[in-house]
Amino acid sequence: MTAIDHDPTDEPDVQPDPADRKVSKALGISFLNTAIGRLGTVLTGILLAHILAPADFGAYAVALVALMALLSVNELGVSLALVRWKGNPRDIAPTVTTISMVSSAVLFILCWFGAPELAQQLGSPGATGVVRLLCSSVLIDGATAAAAQLVNREFRQGTRFVVDFSNLALSTGITVGLALLGFGPWSLAIGRLFGNGVTAVLLFRLIDLWPRPGWNRKQAGELIRFGLPLAGASLLVVAMLNVDYVVTGHFLGAVALGLYLQAFNLASWPVNMFSTVVRRISLAAFARVQDDPRKREEVLARLAGLLMAATLPVCALLGLLALPIVTTLYGQEWKGATGALEFLVILGGVRVACELCYDYLVALGQGPGLPPWPPQCFLTPQGSA
Repeated sequence: MTAIDHDPTDEPDVQPDPADRKVSKALGISFLNTAIGRLGTVLTGILLAHILAPADFGAYAVALVALMALLSVNELGVSLALVRWKGNPRDIAPTVTTISMVSSAVLFILCWFGAPELAQQLGSPGATGVVRLLCSSVLIDGATAAAAQLVNREFRQGTRFVVDFSNLALSTGITVGLALLGFGPWSLAIGRLFGNGVTAVLLFRLIDLWPRPGWNRKQAGELIRFGLPLAGASLLVVAMLNVDYVVTGHFLGAVALGLYLQAFNLASWPVNMFSTVVRRISLAAFARVQDDPRKREEVLARLAGLLMAATLPVCALLGLLALPIVTTLYGQEWKGATGALEFLVILGGVRVACELCYDYLVALGQGPGLPPWPPQCFLTPQGSA
């Protein structure tokens, strides 16, 4: 054979990277899961907007502000270590569960006593009971923290699909039924709480990881050093994203807060539809290529391009067609939400980009104040109901 001859059989077969296939499959299932979930949520929101008044949504928004604040620091961020743990993640699951359940119990107690003042300050003093009920979800979140992160680590998006769909069907049925019976904002809180509780049990069963508290002092120290900076960063993000609710409720009252909540929900479609899909696999995807700068940059570029291609057109449409979208979906009673929506879509686009960058930095061990990782424990440089 001459030098110019070419025998294709001499070339090695190029096999697809199994890890890439696994990520792609998980991404596809995650997108399907999120699309169905968001469609169901949107349809439920449209139906409830024709049953409940803006003031009812305002009272629920007060409870939601409290819950989001609690969830941001619940379990002190330690559950994310399960995605990065170098050995068997089930070895640290008992310690993670203990920290999560204790911290969630403390936060719920604080919420119980602080609920009256929070409701008063946000212009909806009658929402105290709703706040207390909805915030009991933080206890469920603490119990499910370890199991939920194992789903992400193992790319088990099929399991998440079953759990999330069950939650959607159950919570929607209860919420709409109670709303029709005149339960007002209580219907939203009760539906969400029941949905979270029942699907938590389903998650434990499918993952085969029931909450069994345990304690390892060395692991606990490493986990808390890992999680606290992330919990602090999450709390800061939640504060920035909820200060507008506080100001609106305090100065303008429950009706304006309800209108603003609907505007924010609409503006969050890109985050809920696209960012949520990617974030369910991005942390584990970055962690798998953390030692290869070229590959991790390729993964980041691929995910960022995918996100922006989907996000920017949706944000533009929501901003330009704010009035007809709001009045068509929710009715003339909600047209007061359009002014806020026109500006909030910008925030929605920014949030999508920031959340992906956050996961990337956590995966590289460059989160806020993140200490160096013990190489024997964590997958060194990279980054719940």
